[in-house]
Amino acid sequence: MRQHRSNYLLKKPSHPSRGIPTAINCLATLLKEPVVRSLFVQADGVKLLVPLISPASTQQSMQLLYETCLCVWLLSYYEPAIEYLGTSRTLPRLIEVVKGSTKEKVVRVVVLTLRNLLQKGTFGALMIDLGLPQLVQSLKAQAWSDEDLLEALNQLEEGLKDNIKRLSSFDKFAYIRWIKLAAISFENRN
Repeated sequence: MRQHRSNYLLKKPSHPSRGIPTAINCLATLLKEPVVRSLFVQADGVKLLVPLISPASTQQSMQLLYETCLCVWLLSYYEPAIEYLGTSRTLPRLIEVVKGSTKEKVVRVVVLTLRNLLQKGTFGALMIDLGLPQLVQSLKAQAWSDEDLLEALNQLEEGLKDNIKRLSSFDKFAYIRWIKLAAISFENRN
């Protein structure tokens, strides 16, 4: 019964502008319980979160984004959810959010999620392919006041470096070439 209700609230809210934010707010609280994570994944609820992960433009959408990313962070501690996250567009969406967000709490929860996912499956290689090492460098250069965020950025940076070291020689060559091309493209745009 609970499984059906959580999906129904996200799929067909009675008032979309209030229903979805309210459902996500409640879900962020409920997912703290491991049994709820299990029920949510079994009910295929994770797929309903992914479309909500996109850069926010208003204060209300910023709060919805934060709570959605908080849900994904909580799910990043549950292996069956991680499997789904690995087969969806979650990772590119999270990286787009962190690129465009200036809200420290949003950046923190996304970086903590990325840190959790880094050593799981092929997430590390995908993060490298998506340019996360450069993004982490950029984020570290900003003046964040949150110690947890700074520590998570350092851990993420070290984990990414370890992943790069494990790449084959050909992969390393391709990665270095990609970095150079990305840098040239960035310089040309600015």
